[in-house]
Amino acid sequence: MKRLLCFLLAVMLMLAVAPALGEDVFTVRELSGSYESDRSYLCITCPVADDSRVTVTVTESGGVTYQRDYGVCSGTFRSEDVYLRLKGAETLYSVSVSIGGSTSSFTVRRVMPRLTGNAACSVGYPLSALTGSGGWKSATLLDLNALNGSSLTVPMHASGAYELGTVTFSVSGGRLTVSAQVAPGADGEIDKATVYVATNPIDAQNLGTRSFNGLTGKLNSSISLGGASYAAVYVKLTVSFDPASLPGSPAMQLGGQSEIWQKMLQEPPADSVG
Repeated sequence: MKRLLCFLLAVMLMLAVAPALGEDVFTVRELSGSYESDRSYLCITCPVADDSRVTVTVTESGGVTYQRDYGVCSGTFRSEDVYLRLKGAETLYSVSVSIGGSTSSFTVRRVMPRLTGNAACSVGYPLSALTGSGGWKSATLLDLNALNGSSLTVPMHASGAYELGTVTFSVSGGRLTVSAQVAPGADGEIDKATVYVATNPIDAQNLGTRSFNGLTGKLNSSISLGGASYAAVYVKLTVSFDPASLPGSPAMQLGGQSEIWQKMLQEPPADSVG
C-alpha cells in the first residue's frame, strides 16, 4: 500500500511540472507593447548580454501571480511556460522582465480560444420540459395558423452560454421554412444543421432522441406540415465561433411557449407523421 501511495505521488508531481503543449504556448520576443492571446501559457525569449541576471514578474489586478529569478544568463534567454489563468471572458496580465540593470514591460490580454464543433439551437421551450432530457437545449413551439403568411425570428443560443445570431421560422401554404443567420459582426459560422419538426405531442416528446419519428429537413428547405395546427421545432446546429465576439446568453424560454404546448397536448390524437 505504501509503495502504491508513493507511486501515485510521484505521478502527480510529474504532471504538475510537465511542460505545456507547444500549440498552447504564446511566445513573446519583443518585450514591449500589448498582446492578445487565447493560449494558456506564456513563454518569453530574448537575447541577453553575457552574465546578465534575469527576473520575470507577472501581475494581475495588482497581485503577483508569477515571479522567478532565473539567475545569471548569457546569449538567448527562454523562460519556462508561465500559466495565465483565464477569469471570465478575458484577463489582463502585466509582465516585466528585468535584465541586468534595465526593465522592460508589456501586457498580455488572455482571451477565450475559438470554440469549434459546438452545439446551438433556437430559443423557445426547454427540451427537458418536453422530453425529460436535453440539458440547456430548446425547441421552438409554433402556432402555425397564427403564423401563416408571416415569420417569427428568435435568438440562436450556442453552447448554453452565447447568443450567436437568429433563427427565423416562416409559414406559408401549410409549409415551414427555417433559416439561420450568424449576427453581423460575430466571428462565427454554422457548420452543420438539421431541422426536426414534431406536429403532435408524441413526436414532440421524442425530439432530440433516437425514437423521434417526425419530420426532418434542412435549413432553407420547405417542409410540408400536413395540415397541422401546431409544431415543435428543434433546430440542431453545429457551430464554431470566437466567444469574445458574442454577447451573453439570451433567455432560453420565449413568452407564450407553455400555452402553445398546452394547446398542442389538447389536439385530437393523430398518427405520427414520418
